Amino acid sequence: MKLALKYILVFFLAALCVGASWVGYLIYEKPYDFRQITLNPASEGQVHPQDTTLSGAIAKAMGQALRNAQPVPSLPEYATKQMTVLTHTEGTALAVYELYIGSILNREGYFYSPQKQTYFRLSTADFVLLLSDPAFADAYPERQPTQTASLLWGDTEVRGVITGLDYRYLLANGSYKHIEHSDQNIPEPLPVQGSDLKLQFSARPEALNVAILRNGVLFRNQNGISPKELYVPEETGIYLYQITASYPLSLEQDWYGEITWTFRVELTDAPAA
Repeated sequence: MKLALKYILVFFLAALCVGASWVGYLIYEKPYDFRQITLNPASEGQVHPQDTTLSGAIAKAMGQALRNAQPVPSLPEYATKQMTVLTHTEGTALAVYELYIGSILNREGYFYSPQKQTYFRLSTADFVLLLSDPAFADAYPERQPTQTASLLWGDTEVRGVITGLDYRYLLANGSYKHIEHSDQNIPEPLPVQGSDLKLQFSARPEALNVAILRNGVLFRNQNGISPKELYVPEETGIYLYQITASYPLSLEQDWYGEITWTFRVELTDAPAA
């Protein structure tokens, strides 16, 4: 009788261990038990044939990143959503994750789970491993610099239009990607008067180069000037200011390079003598 009770007890403990292991698997491992991932899926709830499905090392890296990610109460305001990642096996969706980037420079990335309504921060090592894979190239913000520039011409504010970009933004592996962009969509001239002219930037550049056109003809070049040295016209006419600002490599942003703003104004009254 005692022997039978002993066997029953052993069997019960073994079953309890198996049950605990299964519960632990369901709680901790099941969400990461996938073999494939889909990036930027056509539908965030299911896999479509036109979606690009990835497997192998990149799927394992995704699983590792999820396992190691630490819960956080919320996202910082500057973190921006870059893509949606759907984890699945053979098209059977298991979970949806939204990838947010805070800073490439600081290796700061987050996942948000809409199902659980929870946020997770990636470890530095997993951020580098995952975001260094070519499959995640679209996850990079490729941030068009957010700096702004304006001319304060008397009581009139003229906002600059970005017509040229030549910059490099940081990748997770420490290298930089070169981006060039030009745009000739310049607004109609804004009427201005007088000689009270100020140039302002949301972030002060390292250097300024300026090309000024009067009635469509290059009128003046100014290189290596400060904002206070910007030329003020003495005759009426339509002026085009092309101001190129250089921003250096720094510890405060994920990019460096040049931004060109264009301003078009019509000076209607000549400055007082």
